[in-house]
Formats: sequence, C-alpha cells, structure tokens
Amino acid sequence: MNGMHYQWNWAYTADDDLYSLSYDFSTSPTPTVLELSLDNYFEFDDQAAVDLAFTHAEFLDENGVTRHREFPDPDSFDAVPAVSISGLTYVQWGAKIKSCAAEWTMNAYFWDSVY
Repeated sequence: MNGMHYQWNWAYTADDDLYSLSYDFSTSPTPTVLELSLDNYFEFDDQAAVDLAFTHAEFLDENGVTRHREFPDPDSFDAVPAVSISGLTYVQWGAKIKSCAAEWTMNAYFWDSVY
C-alpha cells in the first residue's frame, strides 16, 4: 500500500422519509481500493434505515482518457459499498437515512495496481 485517505461523516433524522446526503473526494490518478463502512447506528423507531454506496467515479484509462462509471443508488439492492479502480481521479458516494443517527467512514487505499 502506498498510502490512504479516510473521511468520516455522520447524520441523523427523526423523519420517516429517506434523507439523502452526498460526498466526494478528488485525487491525482491513482490505483485505489474504496470502501464504505458503517461505524455507529442508533434507531429512533422500528422503521429506521441507513444505506451507503458509491454513486459515481472518474478515472484515467490506460490511454490517459478520462472515463466514468455510474453506480446504483444507495438504497438499491445492487448498491456498491466497495470498489477498486485503476487511475481513480474522483469519486462520489451517498447515504440515505431515516429515523436514525448514523456514522460512517469512507476509506481510500492507494496501491501500485488494483483489479
């Protein structure tokens, strides 16, 4: 591993409707493994929920051309909580919460190469 970056976020809402949040991170083109992890969670009622996922990434391909990948919404069954991307330059992730307080961490691990 050549280094890492982390970002800690939190949110709360007592509302029964999903509350959406979004975040981003930029870096020079780097092979990167990304992961989201739920750190703490407190339910305000039995309908509480928290969903975390990456939603968008930009990277340079092997020819130096900027490309992007779109990922499903955080509350989708096929949401993406972890991904590896060669040449990562930018990533966005989101959270959707309702009736809870939640804390989570986004970790970016930088390597010589990733698959």
